[in-house]
Amino acid sequence: MLLHRAREEEADIDRGWKPKSEEATVALSSLNQMEASQIKKAALHFIAVLLILMPLALACQSRQSLVEQYDERGVALAEEGQNEQAIAQFSQAIELDPNYATAYCNRGNAYYDSGRFEKAIEDYDEVIRLDPQLAWIYFKRGTAYYVLGQYRRSIEDFNEAIRLDPEYAEAYNNRGNAYYGSDQHEWAIDDYNEAIRFDPQYAEAYFNRGNAYYGLGQYEQAIKDYNEAIRLNPQYTEAYFNRSLAYTDTDEKAKAIADLEKSITLTDNPQWIEKARQQIEELSK
Repeated sequence: MLLHRAREEEADIDRGWKPKSEEATVALSSLNQMEASQIKKAALHFIAVLLILMPLALACQSRQSLVEQYDERGVALAEEGQNEQAIAQFSQAIELDPNYATAYCNRGNAYYDSGRFEKAIEDYDEVIRLDPQLAWIYFKRGTAYYVLGQYRRSIEDFNEAIRLDPEYAEAYNNRGNAYYGSDQHEWAIDDYNEAIRFDPQYAEAYFNRGNAYYGLGQYEQAIKDYNEAIRLNPQYTEAYFNRSLAYTDTDEKAKAIADLEKSITLTDNPQWIEKARQQIEELSK
């Protein structure tokens, strides 16, 4: 019988019309029900996974938000000069996220501003570990090494800062300071030249180059640089004072005294004022 039915269906197909098979309809219906059941199960599984992951995602988002809040509070405190309280906030941020480079950098700055240069360097180390391609963090660490008198290490960091950013005027200036501190005045002058080339309005670079020329006994050239530093920053107390020294060595005592008197009007530092007055007294003899 089955063979006969199949032959009849083949004949029907040959006549050009489609057979209606109850068995095929039932099979298709069962298949559709199975697919619907599987889809439903998959959807329920997806929802279950989503319900598990959503609280975790929200918790991570909330945690990161808290990290940023600690960091922002620390920045606000540091701007008010409350470095110890700022350090505590940055430390909280780091405890929650040990890979948050911004908090290490900000805490390092707070340590630096409070005179704890070794601790600042430790935090700058962490920033470099997390992101070694930031020119400015090498600059910061190099500056901390410079303040500690570790000129070789500071030069190495300024070298790296300049490698990463070849037009980094401040890095050239500070490397020049490190060379100056190492009594390499010619090298210092080369770096100050570069700093001025990249930033012609850089009063401090002119002042520092003037100091290097003064150290070499080139007093006229030193005076020219002090002049430019003062032109760019008329309130530059140190430039007036150092120019007075150069004027003294070129036997221009009246100009030296005038610069010393000017420097006194620009500061409220009692030690600085006393030193300037002593210089004036010596020149007036």
